[in-house]
Amino acid sequence: MISHPPEAKPAASMVGGQLRWIAWAPLILLLALVLWTGLRGVDFGYHWDEDESQVNPVRWSLAEQTLLPNYYIYPSVNYGLNLAGLLPFLARSWLMGVRGDELMVDLLTAPNSPPFLIVLRSIRIALVSLAPLWIYLAVLVWRRSRREALLAACGIGLSWEIAYHARWVAPDAVVMQFGALTLLFAILAACRPQQARWRRLAAIGAALATGTKYTAGLLMLPVLISSIYARTDERSAKAAVRVTVEELLIFGGAFLLTTPGAVLQPWAFLRALSVERTWYSQGHWGYTIDAGLPHLVHMLEYVGLVLTSPYAPIAAAISLAAVSGVFWIWRESRRMAALLVLFPVVYLGYFATQRMMIVRNLLVVAPFLALLAGRGIVEGIGLIRWRPGRWLAGGIIALALALNAAWLVTTSQSIRTRLFDRPAADLDAYLRAHSGETFRLSPRVVDELGQAGEAVPPNTSLAGARPDFVAVYAYEAMPNLEWPANIRNLTVRTFGPLEVNFNFYPTWEGNDRIVVMTFARACDAGVDFVEAICP
Repeated sequence: MISHPPEAKPAASMVGGQLRWIAWAPLILLLALVLWTGLRGVDFGYHWDEDESQVNPVRWSLAEQTLLPNYYIYPSVNYGLNLAGLLPFLARSWLMGVRGDELMVDLLTAPNSPPFLIVLRSIRIALVSLAPLWIYLAVLVWRRSRREALLAACGIGLSWEIAYHARWVAPDAVVMQFGALTLLFAILAACRPQQARWRRLAAIGAALATGTKYTAGLLMLPVLISSIYARTDERSAKAAVRVTVEELLIFGGAFLLTTPGAVLQPWAFLRALSVERTWYSQGHWGYTIDAGLPHLVHMLEYVGLVLTSPYAPIAAAISLAAVSGVFWIWRESRRMAALLVLFPVVYLGYFATQRMMIVRNLLVVAPFLALLAGRGIVEGIGLIRWRPGRWLAGGIIALALALNAAWLVTTSQSIRTRLFDRPAADLDAYLRAHSGETFRLSPRVVDELGQAGEAVPPNTSLAGARPDFVAVYAYEAMPNLEWPANIRNLTVRTFGPLEVNFNFYPTWEGNDRIVVMTFARACDAGVDFVEAICP
């Protein structure tokens, strides 16, 4: 048989194919930036939750030679990811001819297990980096607009809050990713009601999220709402009940596959749920907050002014765009509005009943916020009839996205160079740039300035009149880490690695840093060395 070379494609077809690839280029660049900056800062140092909650269950199961973790404060998708982190080391042991069990002992008994943790963090960074893709595809399916899809994807891809949480061996950023995946499938189910596979996949996505953190079970709300669209041929209550029961059974079965210990180790499972419930209802350190309206207000402040951007004006603009997005979607389809809005409302309402606020619990609302904001921005620009005005609005949006992207690069660089940075020298430059304001420096900061060869600027003093600002090392100010948390403007500036938002995690036990605070805020927080001169 004689083979023939393939016929050359027409020039128009080739150009069309190239244009299709070019249309995906912005998304590819976004995903590459998210993954690159995430991995660039993967070795950020110590995290308090990783060894006890994530590595210890792996140690226990290896010692007991079982695939059950005996730990259910978090459900077991986390445990599965951690077991997957062993595969590269097992492959290396096989290639080197070393016994796998001996390698595992050496690996998991190392101080804080750094090689293993780097792998676990990298797995989570790669997984969380898929979230912008899911949101892009969701908007593309629903709205058929690449511009709107890209804006929505940037809403979570360029979020610093998501970026630094994604590096943690913790469940919350992973839950956010599964939430985005569930949202994609729910929108597909709504847009293609004849195809039952999408609502079934949405139920599985919600189960994976719940298998990562229990509170994500509320993601079944958009999944169940998507079943409304499935009633095309049979518009009856009986059909709706049948579809709902089917989705709940799929959800329950998939959850048990991810966390079989709920059945196989029921007492350990139930004890963990009880501990978790007590913890959130009673509070914890500076993260304790009054339940009800005070908690809700603090959550809305974080979601509205922090979650999507480190710059409050940009975050506020995105949040306002999301609110307007609700309006536009409501006008078009109340069922779609319910699919996109009900989960964030119920989720925030549930957490408002608790007395502990840790902002990583709120990441899961980000995909919904980003999708709504993308819709609001596109519709808002469409209202501008003056063409130069549309170009100006587009330029402002591009600048805001560029600032968020630049911050991801800056923060990842600060992690890589944290062992060589000179926070005292950076503080000195800051003090001299603000010569019209007075600063009270802590003894350790003064010593650090001296060691760095920097003379203490004239606008600083260890004693005397009340200053405008206070500069102190975080551990020095609160040796017992009893900082009040969840205060957006707790600090004015920080100097040191930017691996965490210190304002929301002031009890961070990792890298120390110099924090600059207003004098009034330092007094309210109870900073040790200024208490004597506080009013």
